[in-house]
Amino acid sequence: MNLNHQSDRSKDVSNDEEDHWDRLPKAQRSAFERIAAGAPPRCSAQTLDSLIRAGLVERHNEPIAPPDRFGPVYQYVYSVPITVHMSWAEWAKRPRRKRRLKVLPPQRPPDDLPLFSGGREGRAA
Repeated sequence: MNLNHQSDRSKDVSNDEEDHWDRLPKAQRSAFERIAAGAPPRCSAQTLDSLIRAGLVERHNEPIAPPDRFGPVYQYVYSVPITVHMSWAEWAKRPRRKRRLKVLPPQRPPDDLPLFSGGREGRAA
């Protein structure tokens, strides 16, 4: 497997874009992180194709069985170009911005409501 070549479709991912990696859909980010860590991807073919088209991942053929009368048997292996991997590693080590959620104060129920609404005590006479 030759990982020393640079793909023509590989794009240099800019570190200037602060949220470039944050904008990836969850499925693509999960697949990319598995590939970058050296694990096989567990995602749909569409997710892999979109990562390849974006230049974030490269696909290689790797022989898995010696050639026989039917020829060699190959499987797809995925890798991340070094420039993309470096950009991702820089993004991953940054502290995350936490979203500020609006916290509402607890509301007390009005005193005139009955505690249990199912019994006769809760009905107006």
